[in-house]
Amino acid sequence: MINKSDFVINTYFHSEIPNTLKKGLAILMKAQHMEHSDMPVHNLSYYRKPLNQPEDDEIGLIYILASEQLKGKTELVGYARFEYRKNSGYNQNYGNLQIYVRKDRRSRGCGTQLLNAIREEIPDFLTTITMLAEKDSISSKILEKILRVEKTFESRHYFSVIQELSIENVLELERKAIEELERKGLEIIYTDSNTFHEYENEYAQLLEVIWNIGKNASEYEPFPVERLRGRIQYFREEFNIFVYIFFVRKKSDNSLVAISENILYESNARVADEAIIGSLDEYKDEQIEHALRLKSLALLLQETEVTHWESSLLKLDENQLLKPNDEILGFRIGKIFNIYKIPIKQFLNR
Repeated sequence: MINKSDFVINTYFHSEIPNTLKKGLAILMKAQHMEHSDMPVHNLSYYRKPLNQPEDDEIGLIYILASEQLKGKTELVGYARFEYRKNSGYNQNYGNLQIYVRKDRRSRGCGTQLLNAIREEIPDFLTTITMLAEKDSISSKILEKILRVEKTFESRHYFSVIQELSIENVLELERKAIEELERKGLEIIYTDSNTFHEYENEYAQLLEVIWNIGKNASEYEPFPVERLRGRIQYFREEFNIFVYIFFVRKKSDNSLVAISENILYESNARVADEAIIGSLDEYKDEQIEHALRLKSLALLLQETEVTHWESSLLKLDENQLLKPNDEILGFRIGKIFNIYKIPIKQFLNR
């Protein structure tokens, strides 16, 4: 039997974690990813990456580490990761919390100890904490039964194993989709992290109109244009993420009417994430989004090492089948997550 007292709980800013513990933490984070994702995992360097911004009273990344003496060695068995920001960077005035305990050390009070330690680190300015937990998992049950919180919404993750698709078939479908757009007086243009500055203002203005973040399976609030303008730079500088974007543009006046944005990870060349896809209301058309996805898919197949393409933006109801256009792209259902937004007073008092 493992007693609660067997766990040692220590708190560190990300930059203060001892080198002797970093590998163990990375292994735990990788194990958590493997439990909750159908995607290939990042290499360990991703989980050990340093912060690019200094930690201070307004921005911080805190780890609460639970360790145990096993066979004369200190071994990490669980962790809590708490990130917070105040009026800084891409997201502001929020706290994001993740808790993970190794499978063979669960139901022993370790998670509760981690949760209590996090409560002691909450900055005064926070009003809300967001948490993500797989649907019907132990984490979801703990949040709903112990903290008595209700999920804000459900995030359904879909993925396509694109290495199983025929490149020739994708290129033919892409050609037909582009021809259909041209008949409507539209064209698709490309930009990425390296050339994005040419479209920065138009991008931000378009995104402000079409991107209702709450409906796009995000835990954050809609952002004003001045913050959207810095989105791509934030991804590049904070996470070393490469972004590529396709716009749909009217030929008559060169105005942008639709967008798709996908991200590639330096630490995991096999996975791409569809971060944004959408259009102005007057251009809401399944064929436009299908054409954008085909352009993205053709790029992934021809110019990258990506094998798995993930999206949480397909927006299917629980009992709804995949649409024909989604099936053509190889999408299938992956994990389903609950997103929780917890008022800070409720979090502290439960």
